Amino acid sequence: MDSNQRIYDLTRKIRKTPLVLTGIVLQILRNWFRRNSEQFKYNDNDLESKVVIDPSFLWNPENCQNRPGIYIKRGGYIPKGMGKAGTDDLLKIGKHSDRQYIVLPVCPVLVFCISKIPGEVETLAWEASQLLISLSPIIKRDFNFTAFDVERIGEIGKLNKYKEFWTVPIQVTTKFAETWELEEATPILKDTLVNAIVELNGQLESEYGEGDYSSGGYGR
Repeated sequence: MDSNQRIYDLTRKIRKTPLVLTGIVLQILRNWFRRNSEQFKYNDNDLESKVVIDPSFLWNPENCQNRPGIYIKRGGYIPKGMGKAGTDDLLKIGKHSDRQYIVLPVCPVLVFCISKIPGEVETLAWEASQLLISLSPIIKRDFNFTAFDVERIGEIGKLNKYKEFWTVPIQVTTKFAETWELEEATPILKDTLVNAIVELNGQLESEYGEGDYSSGGYGR
């Protein structure tokens, strides 16, 4: 297996946490504008960069006084389709009983294009959106998404609290699968529950006297 294939396989196996989703879109945009744009050429050296491309939590209006910016913010993470991926009953495998589960999360990622010049922000938003639309099949394949779709290019408007800036939002919807297995032999929940019952019984006995409190009986 060559190095490119190893990188490809590792990329597909990355867990898509909310922070990772932000990072995927961030790096795609940085790489594109670094290599393919003259008007909005990105540079890792901030002093030489013609555009700011950062996660939303690094937003600073001072960075966009003389150049436009792109800020990435993930939306609400919605786990869908939670349920068993196998049979209803636990599968008996040797001494262990395994059950595989799957969720199909949906998480929008918002790309905010920002500039003091309305024409400039429209141009920037168009270039960014066309990039994401064009590369979506490759992004889906390389990062193992079930969907990576530009759902909407929003209307231009003034940025809240910073009225000197114009902004155009781009909404990208991501969908993917998360799977895991639970082993009945792993006693984490059982031990935790037993310990909690024992501790509660001890507290009740100290307050109300001896009795069987584990089955719902209170007192003798």
